[in-house]
Amino acid sequence: MLELYVLGQLNDADTKLIEEARSKFPELEHEIFAIETALYRYDNIHQVEPSKNVLPTILAGIKSESAPTEKQTVRGNSSWIAATLILGLGLLSSLFFNYNQSKSIHQNNDLHTQQIKKCEEEKKIAQDDQLMMASMLDLNARKIIASPTDKYPETSLVIYSNEEQKKNYLQIDKLPPLADNQSYQLWSLKGDNAPVPLDVFETPDGKFLELQFVDDTNAYAITIEPKGGKDTPTLENLIGVFNISG
Repeated sequence: MLELYVLGQLNDADTKLIEEARSKFPELEHEIFAIETALYRYDNIHQVEPSKNVLPTILAGIKSESAPTEKQTVRGNSSWIAATLILGLGLLSSLFFNYNQSKSIHQNNDLHTQQIKKCEEEKKIAQDDQLMMASMLDLNARKIIASPTDKYPETSLVIYSNEEQKKNYLQIDKLPPLADNQSYQLWSLKGDNAPVPLDVFETPDGKFLELQFVDDTNAYAITIEPKGGKDTPTLENLIGVFNISG
């Protein structure tokens, strides 16, 4: 209300309320002075300098007025014109200031909304990471190291399989590089059945990733496939196998 009071945007009742409060609480004078000072500085920073042609045009308009018969009348008319022009310029300055202030408030609100959204996203990521680590450290979780194939001996992967929670987490230490048109794909191997296609991913090294869990799976395998994955595995691009039943 004090800011609106300084800007002259309060109704009569609220203006009277503020003025009565000023008389009862002298400390409000300091607050009002601080607001006036802040607005004055803001206005100085964002003010727009009038065109150099404004003053000559005004003066020319004043001089072009027909000369009255008495000097007092001339002085009165000129004073009235000057006062009107000053009032108009002040009004324009006030409108421009209010526009800039409103624009600044909207920009700050948008920035604040973006920051809140970003914080919520980061909070969600942190919560997911905590749940993942808790599941990996659970006593029921099995740590299974991948057996790499001869084609990709540098592969280093670990699956944490938690049968009670029905979750799998993949720890990626080292994977062979992908071409731009390739992805990694997880497969479920169960008995004599055909491999079941699961997650397709392109996660870089040094990451943890939640993968699909399949009940009674004998093993999981990872292959390199065309980007987006396939329905049947490319066996010559088999990276490694996780033996679950052993």
